[in-house]
Amino acid sequence: MENLTELINSFGELEENWDGYGGIPVIKDIIDITLKLIEDIGNHKDKIDDIFPNSHGTITIEWITNSNEKLVLEIGVNNYSYFLAFDDFEPKIMVNGNCSILNDIDQLIVDLDILFFLKRK
Repeated sequence: MENLTELINSFGELEENWDGYGGIPVIKDIIDITLKLIEDIGNHKDKIDDIFPNSHGTITIEWITNSNEKLVLEIGVNNYSYFLAFDDFEPKIMVNGNCSILNDIDQLIVDLDILFFLKRK
């Protein structure tokens, strides 16, 4: 994956209808939140599988293990959501936050630790 900072900043250069389906640009506040999140998640930054803008102006980050288990996070300005799915693909943890993800980053890190380090049956 190219430099994360450059990639995230490039989302701010998107124009209206960037996806051909009416997609709106990612606003600077969401870019700033995402950049700060990347700084604050420690070694989990290196485990990011994909990061991309969404057509409604948010950013999604995906972490996927070798076993195809995943945590998918969508970042807004004053809200976020993520789910954690194990090998049966049924979400085991679903979180909807009504604040910046930066306020709840400790819980996100715990859930990323569960994804990558907790042994499951």
